[in-house]
Amino acid sequence: MPAISDIPVRISVEEISYAWESRRGRPLAPAMLKNLQELLEDDATDGWLDAAIHYQILKVTERGPDWIGVGAGRLDSAMVAQYLHQATHLCFGVCTLGQRLVQQIRDWFAEKKHLQAVLLDEIGTLLLYKLSDYFELLMCEQAKSLGLQASGALNPGDDGFDISLQGTVLELAGGTHIGVQLQGSGTLTPHKSLTAVIGLGRGMPARSRSDRCRDCQSRARCPHSHMLPAEAVA
Repeated sequence: MPAISDIPVRISVEEISYAWESRRGRPLAPAMLKNLQELLEDDATDGWLDAAIHYQILKVTERGPDWIGVGAGRLDSAMVAQYLHQATHLCFGVCTLGQRLVQQIRDWFAEKKHLQAVLLDEIGTLLLYKLSDYFELLMCEQAKSLGLQASGALNPGDDGFDISLQGTVLELAGGTHIGVQLQGSGTLTPHKSLTAVIGLGRGMPARSRSDRCRDCQSRARCPHSHMLPAEAVA
């Protein structure tokens, strides 16, 4: 599957303000709000974004109680095997905002422009969630074209889906085609990147980000647990 780029991901001042206040229990300070408005009004973020998606849909060839076989690959996860037990195909995907945004954040921190760096990091996190939602919408359309349904996305690091499987998912998704690589401990570079597995089949279970957040055992200590769920990208 070729890389998908030129993806229309956008974010509003209201969404970022809501996420900030929900996570920290206080609204954006006037100086931060002014800087945020300037960043978004100037569409400055467009110059830092290299948003891209790459995915591969593979037919399920074998399965066991704690693994699923797809072609020459295999995913060893009891949670994924159980949740996607009705899937006839698995879609392995990777989403990234690219390196330029990450580098700009680093540069601003190095230049002691902490306010701009923090705001851009916040923008990047929300945009990555929106990019992930866009990918899920694409998979719903892809499933529909095959006469199937798409499940909700599962991400390495979710409860029961060990982060050690990040490399397997990244490889099956073809992440190197859009410059995403695996670092130690299952982290990805560029850092504003994520991988996902979506099942295609009949009667697939739906699972929104809100559902995943609500059920996560790490919710109480997660800095993003109260973040506004990303809306569908127009």
